[in-house]
This record gives sequence, C-alpha cells and structure tokens, in this order.
Amino acid sequence: MFHPISPTHTHALVFGSVEGAYPVQITHLHVPQYVSNGSHAAILDCEYALGPRESINASGLVVKWFFNDGPAPVYQWIPPQRPQELGLLRGRLDLGYQATKSNASRHRALYIRNPTTDLSGEWKCLVSTFDDEDFMTKKMVVYAPITGHPEGRPRSVMLP
Repeated sequence: MFHPISPTHTHALVFGSVEGAYPVQITHLHVPQYVSNGSHAAILDCEYALGPRESINASGLVVKWFFNDGPAPVYQWIPPQRPQELGLLRGRLDLGYQATKSNASRHRALYIRNPTTDLSGEWKCLVSTFDDEDFMTKKMVVYAPITGHPEGRPRSVMLP
C-alpha cells in the first residue's frame, strides 16, 4: 500500500566538520507524488546548498540519482562534465535541461521524457563533495489512466 511519506533525509560528514556548517546539504527534494503514464515529462529536482569553498570551486562535486535502492546510479553528473543517463534512464532524459544557470547546480535535476509506470518507486538524490555527502529520498507513482469506463468517464488506477 502506498503512503505519502515525507522525504528521508540523511547527512554524513565524511572528514571532520567546518565550524557548524556542512560543505553540502540538500535543502529540498522535488519529486512529483503522482504522474500520469506517458505524460509529457516529469521533473525531479534536488536542491542543495554548498559551503563557501565548494560554491567557489565545484571541484569534487558529484550528483547521483538512484532508483529503488539500486546499488548503481541511474544518473550521474560531475561538473564540468556532461551528465550521464544510466541503466533504467538511458535514452529517457533530456540531458540539455538545466535547473539553474549556476555551474555548481545546473544539471542537478532529472527531466524524464514521457514517464511510464516502470518508473514508479523510490528516488534518491545523493550529492557529495570531497569532504561531505548528503542524500534524500521520495516516492513517485506513475499511474495509468483507464478509459472506456461503463459510465463514459475515465478513471485512474494506482499501480504499485
């Protein structure tokens, strides 16, 4: 049974601390709770804040997306390289999509073209630097509308 759950958020400081501030922190994870099968697009966005050193130089920054606790990422971006779509998302993303104009966050989001029901599940964004990492997870359900209902109006069915 699907329950709307607030995002899971975990923060891990890899090497020491910086006077009460973290080098990277995910501030908000935008994952649509429900998306219609075959709709134009679904945008999953991972907003994060970087510490002063990381903001000036994005060296060491890595943004990865995972699906359903899989061990391998389905998306990876290491600035200034071009983002990579992997596994389940290969050929399904608009890699030219830019969430922001900032060099340190422009390819943080997934722009999924024509999402289908096989993309229902838990999405995790992991952002790391040389010194720190943070991640958040949220669930998304891609549902298939059923047409031809006896009363003449379509209805929706939630798929696991």
